[in-house]
Amino acid sequence: MGMLAQYMAVDNKILNKMLEMDNEKIIDEIEELSEDEKCDICDIDKMWDGLHFLLTGKSAARVIKDSKLSEAVVGTAVFDTEDENEVFLAYIKADELPAIVNALENIEIKDMIKKYSMDDFKQSQIYPNIWKKEDEADIYDELTFCFEGMLDFYKKCCKKNMNIVISIY
Repeated sequence: MGMLAQYMAVDNKILNKMLEMDNEKIIDEIEELSEDEKCDICDIDKMWDGLHFLLTGKSAARVIKDSKLSEAVVGTAVFDTEDENEVFLAYIKADELPAIVNALENIEIKDMIKKYSMDDFKQSQIYPNIWKKEDEADIYDELTFCFEGMLDFYKKCCKKNMNIVISIY
């Protein structure tokens, strides 16, 4: 199945509760909230590393300090979890979101796509290993869709003063 990324809007009460939980309980909480139709979610599936690379030129495995574009994909802080290789759990606090939205709004995604070839993704070992020249148009369409979906989701969360919980597993 692979490692999938999900971005979930949560209020301060839920985020503070999650900050006190261990890995297993955080995942249980995420799974439970995912089933709630009222919970806003942005799902970018397996394209999280590709989107990070497109925005920053680096894999998400190398978090870039103080880069709002990196933080858009991998968050501003990680939960204190023990399963770092199996599960990635992070968050963005509501007061950090406007700067991230501003950085994303200043990106021309079509220009970013022109910067990188499928070989660039492949040579940088970007997850998942799908970077084939013959699939280039479809992959760029999917990355654009993920970028636009994330930006719209973050704007909505900004207006509602919501935090973001990021899960990749």
